[in-house]
Amino acid sequence: MTQTQPTLTPHAYCGEDIAEAFGLNKLPAEIVTIIPKHSPWGQIDQHEVLARGIIEVYTPSHGGIYLSKERQKMLPEWAKKVPASYCPKPEWWEEDCEALVPLYCFYDELPAKRREGVSKDLLLNWIKKTSYFFPNGEASL
Repeated sequence: MTQTQPTLTPHAYCGEDIAEAFGLNKLPAEIVTIIPKHSPWGQIDQHEVLARGIIEVYTPSHGGIYLSKERQKMLPEWAKKVPASYCPKPEWWEEDCEALVPLYCFYDELPAKRREGVSKDLLLNWIKKTSYFFPNGEASL
């Protein structure tokens, strides 16, 4: 008898599929999240894992939020329609404006210190007021 081994399909981003297959997804996000070395703004100097597959990155000149492929799939439809501007979507979200979107979408998973002083309602209000995201002036969230 020949037993077939399960086929794992790892990807080059955060490895959630591997983590799930081996039960590693129950470990802290820092252990199972692969950190990218480069961003649209250059080499990453510092990073903070906000949740599994959600990484805030910093470079000497700029920064933003990186989402793994699994997290990209979890974005609501309206967020997937945010146009690419300073970085390729839906993988990278520029810190000055665009990062509001993944912070809002995954707010409940963010560490408490990251949520300090910024409510989910405030993030939503900022998003709706950003005509860049919604050129017609109305957000359909």
